[in-house]
Amino acid sequence: MSTLDELWSAFRRDINAMPMFLADMAPHLQDLLAESEGASLESLFSRANRTEGTLLEALAWLWARTLRAPVSVARVDALDVAEGEVRLIPSGLQVANGVLNRGILVVAGDVEVGGEFGDGDVGSAAVVAGSLRCRLANVQGVLRVGGVLDAAQLVFANNDPEPLVAREGLRAPLTLLQLGRSLDVKVTDGLVVEDEVTPSQVLRLRALLPAAVFHDIDLEEEDDDVSIPLDEVLDVEALYASAEEGTLVSPSR
Repeated sequence: MSTLDELWSAFRRDINAMPMFLADMAPHLQDLLAESEGASLESLFSRANRTEGTLLEALAWLWARTLRAPVSVARVDALDVAEGEVRLIPSGLQVANGVLNRGILVVAGDVEVGGEFGDGDVGSAAVVAGSLRCRLANVQGVLRVGGVLDAAQLVFANNDPEPLVAREGLRAPLTLLQLGRSLDVKVTDGLVVEDEVTPSQVLRLRALLPAAVFHDIDLEEEDDDVSIPLDEVLDVEALYASAEEGTLVSPSR
């Protein structure tokens, strides 16, 4: 695992190669390193997570520059990161079942999850240097993906004031943003809805999702200037349960 000296070496050597979207963090990253003499890597990431997600992402980028040789992909049945824990994975990651991240998770490569990629709540944070592929992404804390976020069923994001970041794009049949959550993505492939929807969005949802996840609502008198609370249209618990089972969206939709 890298040391603080190796992070300093990488900073001096590679700072000019830092991506433009992280460049503003260079002075803050330098300050973080200068204030952390003798600190462990885990402590460094914990400190970065107290400010903003961009600094955490910048530190993850710098850490990845210190990794010398590619490490074979880590393969596990399930991954549970405890509250207060910092888990650094210097490779790609394949998880047969699900991920529950209640702490800080940083992965230097791609992540593939057979089930749900979820977090505990606001305060948790995950940075994936590559792409993230899963059945369902349930995001309440920080999530920053350097590649594409690809969810086969659903992306559900709420609570955290930080945007959900996917640098190379978001691909999911349905993305649900609630409680003011926003997106910072290059491109979006799929339907994105927030706390309120228009009648035309309801029709698109009906074409995409099974009838069992809908409440009974009459759109005959509605025009598209009307906003309808999403929880009057969808049974969010049934929606989530169906996504967990992999039955929310069929491959043919």
